[in-house]
Amino acid sequence: YSFFPILVVLSKLGFIKSKKKEITETINLIEEKSRIYSNPEHEENLAYKIAVRIAGSIPFIYSSGKFDAVAVRWACQIEENAKMLAHFNIFPELNHNEIVGWSGEVEGSVKELMNKISVVILRDECEYERIKYRIEITDDLIRPYAGEVLNIYSEGKSTLARLFSQIYLGDWVSFYLAILNKVDPTPVKPIEYLKSELAKV
Repeated sequence: YSFFPILVVLSKLGFIKSKKKEITETINLIEEKSRIYSNPEHEENLAYKIAVRIAGSIPFIYSSGKFDAVAVRWACQIEENAKMLAHFNIFPELNHNEIVGWSGEVEGSVKELMNKISVVILRDECEYERIKYRIEITDDLIRPYAGEVLNIYSEGKSTLARLFSQIYLGDWVSFYLAILNKVDPTPVKPIEYLKSELAKV
């Protein structure tokens, strides 16, 4: 809620160019998606469809560095709202180490657990060509082992709209995961317990 006022203030002060057009596009896009995502029976409800496909798994959220904050947001919202573990990593960093963990060389229970992982790759039409190629190769490598691999593209013309289209989608995915997990998305008991214990120190 504080993001857009800050953006407007920075624009008024002359620190950045006016983002009025981008903000208007973003608001219109979010309002449109709100009508769709709030109805689980809507045939275009991508949030519900994603939640159904990754329910019962451990979600790994991957993105390019440009969308790193969005990947973090997805993982955090899933953990907080759906009360389940989630993991995130960023291209190209995940190609340095994590990709080796997807080699499938370890047999037995470890390999079986890989099938309980669902990978959501947050994509953007404006990805650098080299990043796009990295993602495609990584997709090919992990697909035989992961339970699900989903490539989810941002929507909108401006960078701002595309970023918020992914953020908003992730928030709704976490909500529907909570419903599918049969948990209330609002309480955060472990955080409350942690705060109460820290207050004693």
